[in-house]
Amino acid sequence: MTPRLNFLPLLAIAVLGVVAGCKPRPDNEDPSKRIRAVQNLTDQAVLAKVAIEDKDDDVRNASVRRLTDQSVLAWVAVGGQDADVRHAAFQKLTDLEVLGRVALMGQDTDIRLAAVEKLTDQAILAKIAIGDRDRNVYSTAFKKLTDLEVLGRVALMGQHADIRRAAVEKLTDQTVLVKVAIEDKDDDVRRAAVEKLTDQAVLVKVAIEDKDNDVRLAAVEKLTNLEVLGRVALMGQDANIRRAAVEKLSDQAVLVKVAIEDKDNDVRLAAVEKLTDQTVLVKVAVEDKDKLVRRTAKDRLDNLHGNGAK
Repeated sequence: MTPRLNFLPLLAIAVLGVVAGCKPRPDNEDPSKRIRAVQNLTDQAVLAKVAIEDKDDDVRNASVRRLTDQSVLAWVAVGGQDADVRHAAFQKLTDLEVLGRVALMGQDTDIRLAAVEKLTDQAILAKIAIGDRDRNVYSTAFKKLTDLEVLGRVALMGQHADIRRAAVEKLTDQTVLVKVAIEDKDDDVRRAAVEKLTDQAVLVKVAIEDKDNDVRLAAVEKLTNLEVLGRVALMGQDANIRRAAVEKLSDQAVLVKVAIEDKDNDVRLAAVEKLTDQTVLVKVAVEDKDKLVRRTAKDRLDNLHGNGAK
């Protein structure tokens, strides 16, 4: 885990080191004299204090120009009171570890973005992809991720649905995909995970239980186990889901049960269109409450008789 910048020791040095030997002093009332004082300073902590706290823009910028310590520059890039000073400090940063801290903590979107563009550390990029508030920043960080384990963390923990979905689309880890498919709060993210699942037991659970119709349909489309499809055809909470399962079935026992017992006309119709049991078709043609289902059963009987005659 990347350590946070520890500014307290620097502040203590800045407050206690009163630069007694400098003439003019950096606390002089005249900004031009403070600039001359700064130009004689080498103490990085004092320079940082001036860069952050001085009331005059020119004094603050003069102080930044004297800074060389990467950690101190990062402190100014993150904590400077105005954008110009923060940007000036950032421009002098070259250390990747320090840039990582600025990318995580900087208050300026463009500074965080510029820092991200220089980073390669997958752990830091993942933190930014997971938690940064700005879309450009977190998207740029995400595009630089290549480690599949790290992408799994983004898929599970990302604050933004678009990033979680993008991470899912790069994953093959079934353990992570199962967790996303069942637990993610966003319908589109769950659907993206379902489309990459292979576990038939999980797919049937999603097909029967998920709250979103499109997610349930995506799960049915991925089902290949006929026994599992039969359970969905009989137990699915939504008529569209049951019908989609029926359309993939050939099991006559399940089709008979659906054709006779399902409460939805369209689901019964889909089952009747696949029936071969003529006794059941006669029963449906006579007894079904829906005119179209009865007519379809009669047509199905005629077709079967015609094929038999040939």
